[in-house]
Amino acid sequence: GVDHALLRGLAGPLVALLEHALQLRARQRQRRLWEGIEAHLSAEPGDHPERRAQIGERPCPLREGAIEIYAEKAGMLALGAFGFGLASSGDLEGSAGAVLAALPRPALLGRSAFTLELSHRLAESGALLLDPEALERLDRIDCLVIESTLLDPVWGQALLTAAREAGLMRVVVAEAEERLPGDADRRCPPGEAATAAVRALQAEGRGVMVFAGPHLPALAAADLAVGFRQEQAPPPWGAHVIAGPGLAAAWLLLPACRKARRCATQSVQASLIEVVVGLALCLDGVDRRSTLSVNQATHLLAVMAVANGVHLARSIEARPPQPG
Repeated sequence: GVDHALLRGLAGPLVALLEHALQLRARQRQRRLWEGIEAHLSAEPGDHPERRAQIGERPCPLREGAIEIYAEKAGMLALGAFGFGLASSGDLEGSAGAVLAALPRPALLGRSAFTLELSHRLAESGALLLDPEALERLDRIDCLVIESTLLDPVWGQALLTAAREAGLMRVVVAEAEERLPGDADRRCPPGEAATAAVRALQAEGRGVMVFAGPHLPALAAADLAVGFRQEQAPPPWGAHVIAGPGLAAAWLLLPACRKARRCATQSVQASLIEVVVGLALCLDGVDRRSTLSVNQATHLLAVMAVANGVHLARSIEARPPQPG
């Protein structure tokens, strides 16, 4: 069984196998989607712009999330674990086992598993992921900039409500006199003003996701840009995700923000448990046996983090509410 495999030292290869299997599954599903829509996306010569809009650099780095904060502290924890192991055993090589317990591997693997499963779900919804790394910023997204053309009378209010329930500030790109189907926290004009608004939000310390059609330059400024295809319009090549027609990707990504934050927090907790377990196993001194025990505990917690990331991504409820 799996338990015996872990005890026999197969946990390490199992972790690598799980990660690679998730990567392969997500990439194959995205590739099948690309093969199905490539001809449509590339049908017209004008569908391929000669160059992308140049909007300059982000005004400041994206704020750190739970995983980034822990990863910075992990270096000090690793040094502390190494010092503890060296003091208890006097063995330089054996003390390396204690270092394993302080590395942030479960935290990173948990988020990776979540984003890979989410990538697969995006492809199932018809959304093409052009930049997989963009999904790793999802736990730090706290603001949605959405173009008013996506807020139709049927679903507009529901979309804004879903964004609020995801803990996002809602900024609508619309003309001053335009009537909106729901409440928004702010509004900004279209065109270059929307790009400036995204940069201003980022300067405030916010992580910004943009939902827009293919013509909004602000897509190129977003931390996570979701461009929705429209009839008789070129594809939104400047986006990280090409979605549509339809809003299936929006209903998936909005609740995914909250799940991504939970995944980050729980993955960090797995890494902290790893530290405690690793140090406890080394209390009687660091030798070959305790090093192997730490190694096994590390791999087991990594498996648990991967499983939790996949579970959280699969548990996202992407169904839109019934219009009233």
